[in-house]
Amino acid sequence: MPFDSLVIREALQRERFRGGQVFCVVPRIEDLGRMAERLREIVPDAKMAMAHGRLAPTELERVMTEFGDGKFDILLSTNIVESGLDMPAVNTLVIHRADMFGLGQLYQLRGRVGRGKQRGYAYLTWPASHRLSAAAEKRLTVMQTLDTLGAGFTLASHDLDIRAPATFWATSNPAT
Repeated sequence: MPFDSLVIREALQRERFRGGQVFCVVPRIEDLGRMAERLREIVPDAKMAMAHGRLAPTELERVMTEFGDGKFDILLSTNIVESGLDMPAVNTLVIHRADMFGLGQLYQLRGRVGRGKQRGYAYLTWPASHRLSAAAEKRLTVMQTLDTLGAGFTLASHDLDIRAPATFWATSNPAT
C-alpha cells in the first residue's frame, strides 16, 4: 500500500502494546534519515536504533545486541536484516520503497517476522506520489499470495515469470 502514516502508526503502536518489536527496512542508506524523521513524527515515544552495512562491525554488533535485548522498539535498517536473524520478539515489519526490492528479498525480509508465538505482520509500502512499474506491481501482488508453508517453489516460479523474458533475451542474443 502507499505509505500511510496513520496505518503505520497504528501498526507500530499495536506491536509495542503487545510487547513486541519492529523492523523498518529501507532500500538505501540515504533513505534512513528521512524515514527516521517520519517515524519520530508518528511514534515520538518509541525508542529507535539504526543499522546499516557501513557501520563499523563493533557498532553494528552493539546496535543489534541492544535491539535483541529489548532496549529499542524499532530497528530502522537497510536490508541487512534480510537473512540470518532469528528475533522472536520482532513481529511487525515495515518495508518502505518495497517496489525497489526483488521478490526474493521481499520474501526473505518477510520471513524475519512472526518467528515466535505472536502473529507476524508485514507492511510493504511505497511513496503515495510514486507510480509503480509493472514489474514492481507484479512482485508486490505475488507477495500477497505467498502465505503458506513451502511457498518457496511458488515464489521461484513467479520470479521466473517476471524476470525470464529479459534474462532469456540477454543470454540468447549474442549481439547484446
